[in-house]
Amino acid sequence: MGKQKKKGQVTFFIIAGIVILLAFGLVYIIKYTTTVFRPERIVPPELEPLDKYITECLSETARDAVTLAGINGGYIRFPPEIEKDPNSYISTNPIFEKDIKVPLWRYRGMTRIPSEEKIKSDIEYYINQNIGSCFSGFEVFSTMFEIKEMGDLSVDVELLKKGVSLKLNYPLQITTFVTGQTRTLDDFRVVVPMRLKTTYELAKKVMQAETEDLFLELKTIDLIAMDVDIPYTDVCLLYTSPSPRDLS
Repeated sequence: MGKQKKKGQVTFFIIAGIVILLAFGLVYIIKYTTTVFRPERIVPPELEPLDKYITECLSETARDAVTLAGINGGYIRFPPEIEKDPNSYISTNPIFEKDIKVPLWRYRGMTRIPSEEKIKSDIEYYINQNIGSCFSGFEVFSTMFEIKEMGDLSVDVELLKKGVSLKLNYPLQITTFVTGQTRTLDDFRVVVPMRLKTTYELAKKVMQAETEDLFLELKTIDLIAMDVDIPYTDVCLLYTSPSPRDLS
């Protein structure tokens, strides 16, 4: 029983270590290597300032969404079984400004790896919920354009090998005060070159290999057993009887 308990503890720390390592690696990549690409498209010259502003809003919000999904183990919206169980995730609040939760992908015999569709859905949800606050800045264009929303905005996300592609459908009718011309803008696209899909697939392979073969766990147990200074089969407690002076 003692060995099984120790084995389970080793498994927990190995899996937790893998998740944290991948999360920190992802944060490093995002922080130091991310540059958002904007696919070329034809925009009327007079609308370029507005088009650039909306694209910048999409870029900023998309970066935040992809970053959050990456450091949260693929989640932005946590399912109840994770959200309500503090033991099912690792909180890294002392390190990050926001309360980040890194869910254990293997917990109590259950695999909790988010699907690719779940990751895409969460990114889309985050952008839909947060990009509106950026668009409140349309007031800076109030002397140049009359801007009317012609429909609800929607976001499509694709996880690519070398980045995350985002398409924002936001139909706008814009009238330019100087010329009196009315035009429309409705299609905005960016690519965040952060390899979320590649990292996700690699993490899944490591997790699945560890679950099937226990190779990391077994190697760790071997290393522990080789060190005579680390108790392996039992823990020895040294007890010294108190002296009469200590009891007085």
